[in-house]
Amino acid sequence: MGRDEEDLTSVLVVNGPHYTKEDCRDHECIAAIIHKDDKILMMDHVKMNRWAVPVGKIKSGESKEYTLKQEMKEELDINIIKYEEIINFTRPYIVNGISVKVKYHIFDILEYIGKIKNLEPNKHKSLKFSSIDELKKLKRISTATKAFLRYRRDDVF
Repeated sequence: MGRDEEDLTSVLVVNGPHYTKEDCRDHECIAAIIHKDDKILMMDHVKMNRWAVPVGKIKSGESKEYTLKQEMKEELDINIIKYEEIINFTRPYIVNGISVKVKYHIFDILEYIGKIKNLEPNKHKSLKFSSIDELKKLKRISTATKAFLRYRRDDVF
């Protein structure tokens, strides 16, 4: 089964020293699809060892909308103005031998203020804007990125 046909609800096994106690518990996260000139912002994510759209874990007591805005300010120095949730789903993982369920909330960022900067180079080796064709050629991409590509292929985007 190719990457585009991967069942995003199947169990994915991930291991590594970068995963925290919070990563090893059921949780929810946000992902942001940020556009520029028909390209999507991608981050070379250290922990995941994958190219990923910007992501962030929703902390207890916080809303997904608050987390979206907070994470984008902390990681990229941008203020999110207008957005729309376009995808949500849950995926099971085995993280360092522990069964975990992650619920994804993927947002299309329609408007933001600020100039994108990598404020967390210890978490993201680099940032780049990639076309859809370039995204499809990347060898290591995140679950959220795969979900976005599948969503876009369905021409709903």
